Amino acid sequence: YIEGIGFEEGCVVIFIDRSGKEYAFDTELTYSGVSFIVPSELLPGEYEVYYEQSGVRWPAASSVAVYEELVIKTLRRIDYIAPYIGDALLRLSWDISTDDPVTLTVSEYVMEGETESLEVYDRYVCGEDGWFELVNDGFEESNDLKMFYERDSDGTVVRADVLIYGDKQTTSFRWTYDGDGFLTEIASPSRPLRSLSYEQGNLTVFRNTIFEYSDPSLVNNPAAPDVVWGYMSLMEKNDPFICFPFLLGWYDKASAKLPTKMISPSPTGTGTVESALAYGFDEDGYPVSMSWTEGNSEYRVEYLYGNL
Repeated sequence: YIEGIGFEEGCVVIFIDRSGKEYAFDTELTYSGVSFIVPSELLPGEYEVYYEQSGVRWPAASSVAVYEELVIKTLRRIDYIAPYIGDALLRLSWDISTDDPVTLTVSEYVMEGETESLEVYDRYVCGEDGWFELVNDGFEESNDLKMFYERDSDGTVVRADVLIYGDKQTTSFRWTYDGDGFLTEIASPSRPLRSLSYEQGNLTVFRNTIFEYSDPSLVNNPAAPDVVWGYMSLMEKNDPFICFPFLLGWYDKASAKLPTKMISPSPTGTGTVESALAYGFDEDGYPVSMSWTEGNSEYRVEYLYGNL
């Protein structure tokens, strides 16, 4: 189904694959556009889209991705694995439980060979009043928060009220979306904002980190979470109210593609670091890992799912 004006009887939708082969589909007019059926034998992949009517052909505003089957899964955990001391590795994890009560836990583990030890963790539980409260405080450097989210009729977060323990009043943060439903800003009059930028439906800037998309074949499963948000949720562990809506699926749109490169500030404080990104996928096309190297060290973000 395609929304728009100017369509007429006899309009044809044309898909063109990467080899240039064309597939034409007859359409039916609707009150707000045209509808058409994509045959099941059409191979999965990325297709350029054109419309043709009355002898005139013109391109659609964006390409589309075709999948064999849309299997819906829910995000259960995100792991960030990085070099630590000696041969040891550090694993930072967000564990997500959407059961009643909703619980979110950020944990830090040290892994040495086959041995893994829990170092510290924070756990937030959503009470009957809708407020998330910290029930275990392990990260001393984190902001200890109590938070409440206002959501619209579609379940998308539009505002968060955040109480940093020790403050006398809550601070409200407004979630702002563009005309296509993509989150562009998380802001408060009294706190630093988080700005986000999108290009052609892909998240390209999150605060001071830039993501590039140069491989059109790296298409995200449309039901999968946004890998950029997944990565940044781990980086925002000290201000967890930023990432809670992502972890719980309380947002509207995810990037259509997967980034090929990440450009982030250098740990030394001068310049930037460019990292090429590689991915692993499960049998349903969900990204299960995103990895990159810095020097001789490998870093990895892993995404674990459960079926609904």
